[in-house]
Amino acid sequence: MDDSVAGVVADTETGMSRDTAKRELARGFGWRMGATLTGSFVQFLVGIALARLVAPEAYGLYTLVNVFVMLGDTVGGFGMEQAVVQAASIERDDVRVAFTTSTVASALVAMALWLGADVTLPLMHEPALPPLLRWGTLAVLAQGAGATARGLLLRDLRFRELAIAETGGALLGNAAVSLTLAGLGYGASALVAGLIAANMLRSAVAYGFARHSVRPSLDRRRARSLLVFGAGIAAAGLLNWIAIRGSSAVGGIVLGISDLGLYNRGIAIAFAPFSQVFQSASYALYPTACRMRASAGGLEWLHLRILEASALAAVPISAFAVVLADSIVLGLLGPVWAGAAIVVQVLGLVLFARAAYNLQAALLRAEGAVGWLTAAQGAYGIVTTGLTWWLGSRYGLAGAAAALSVAIVVMLVLITWRAMRITRVAPSAVWRALRPGSLLGGTSLAVCVAVRALGRATQWPCLATLFVGGAAFAASVAAYLMLLPESATGRMAKNALRLARRQGLAFAAKMRVRCFAKRGEVHHS
Repeated sequence: MDDSVAGVVADTETGMSRDTAKRELARGFGWRMGATLTGSFVQFLVGIALARLVAPEAYGLYTLVNVFVMLGDTVGGFGMEQAVVQAASIERDDVRVAFTTSTVASALVAMALWLGADVTLPLMHEPALPPLLRWGTLAVLAQGAGATARGLLLRDLRFRELAIAETGGALLGNAAVSLTLAGLGYGASALVAGLIAANMLRSAVAYGFARHSVRPSLDRRRARSLLVFGAGIAAAGLLNWIAIRGSSAVGGIVLGISDLGLYNRGIAIAFAPFSQVFQSASYALYPTACRMRASAGGLEWLHLRILEASALAAVPISAFAVVLADSIVLGLLGPVWAGAAIVVQVLGLVLFARAAYNLQAALLRAEGAVGWLTAAQGAYGIVTTGLTWWLGSRYGLAGAAAALSVAIVVMLVLITWRAMRITRVAPSAVWRALRPGSLLGGTSLAVCVAVRALGRATQWPCLATLFVGGAAFAASVAAYLMLLPESATGRMAKNALRLARRQGLAFAAKMRVRCFAKRGEVHHS
């Protein structure tokens, strides 16, 4: 077995103790969250800057290109990234099979997208779309080539290296490339170029950390187990693409390119960076949940912590987004994006539902319940696409946002029901887990309503209302968390604050020692 693959075998027979799970989860969550917060913050700021540089029509074109690029990423990788993580044991030849499968599948999908790019012209009536889509296939190739390396890093719980790859892609890809080209007036091409650069850099850095053999191999015996699981993941991802990205394609037909750009920006403001944080948390939860399967009561404990953390984080942010949607959009993006405010307001109502089903999906994947996850995402896709066509054509942006909200609630119900069957969590325990977040959400709602009323009475600018509302919101959340009744999530939050304080003091002490040492050297010389 290669050094690069050594140590990737998971201890699935003895399982992981709860204390060990806490340490692994905290470490993985810390690195993933650090990378996600950094990347999401950068992308959030870049998105604001780009909104000032490009028109809604450019974002509409980029949204359509990203729809097909994400299809290529989902189907092209053939689920090999997660199949590498889920396998009970893995050897060098298994890695070769996984790399060959993901690379060949990505190349085939990219070729199909390249050859079929002109088919989008009669559907979308946008002459600029086919050439942009052909350039976007480079992002599909890059993502597929790095799937195995990312899977090996995740299997080894090497979250620090994954964090570096993700952050590097966000900084040097989306930030540097997109902003530079947008400033030069390249419009939608700047956004597509940033996507390509981010995927290439992310895959290259991941491979640098998890070097593996790139010799092709299609060994049938070794491929069978990887392909069975990977096919399920790819099918679930395809249905998820239909639900999330397919609705964007339908939106492009129903709403038009300009309104699609507003819809896309509204989703980005409502769900990012919040949504990316919880997707990354689910990414970190998956290997931990895999190891806790054999631990008595381990998945039940993890399930309750997932629900508690989802409510504490999502419900207050939901209140903030719903009440201050106008100030958020006008203050950050400008008056040309005013139509996106209704999208932010409607989607703000389902932030908890989106967070909770994303995190609980990690439990289903760990238990191998891929079939149920696939069926749930199929229902999600049917509801989203059908309602987007129906409501979007009648009520415009508000109807499209309402369609997505209904689909998210349907997904939450299906995933939660199955997760409760797996972990055997009682409904009363679920309510106790959700109670702290509900109380915090009520407090945040009152604070935001008061700030909005004050802003209207004094006729503050949108940015001033947003700043005051954000400060009051953050203060209320911090005060509540410090006074939170004793719960597992509350203790984790307090311990995290204490740990950050200790690490900060230790770093300051270390820097003082170095400073005094340098002064002594200078004085001695």
